[in-house]
Amino acid sequence: MLSDPGKHYELRIVAEPQRFAAVRKIIQAHLRHWELPDLVAAAQLGVTELLGNVHRHVGPGQPCRLWMEAYQGGLRLGVHDPSPVLPQLHQPDPEDLSGRGLALVAALSKEWGAERDGEGKVVWFALQAVVGFDPVGAGPGPEPVAASLRTTATAPAPARCR
Repeated sequence: MLSDPGKHYELRIVAEPQRFAAVRKIIQAHLRHWELPDLVAAAQLGVTELLGNVHRHVGPGQPCRLWMEAYQGGLRLGVHDPSPVLPQLHQPDPEDLSGRGLALVAALSKEWGAERDGEGKVVWFALQAVVGFDPVGAGPGPEPVAASLRTTATAPAPARCR
């Protein structure tokens, strides 16, 4: 699964909630340019959750790096931060006011993962583009993901992010 070199983007940012709206606009602009408009909402939501986790668990004002890369049939996004502590997926109690962000990322993505990277970590997720869809209804609908594109939730991030 090789990405198109013209469809790779990185942004260094400080994980502060007041900057998240600008990041969502950047994601929207890139995905529209890359002709992936159907992935905008899921990409924005997933990245906002990952940046929120950096702010909440690593600390306010922490520098991080967002990256996005499109590949045949999908999109991979990730956030690198300076903490080596890997996130844990939990099932919060219904009364809990937080703790659902990573479960939301897992639910909206085809796959996700987290791994240590140097002195920090990268948390990433992948979205599948809808292909083969006929809006009139006469077509076959979305094609299944090729087995070669599937990985486990603990699969490593792309090599260029290490």
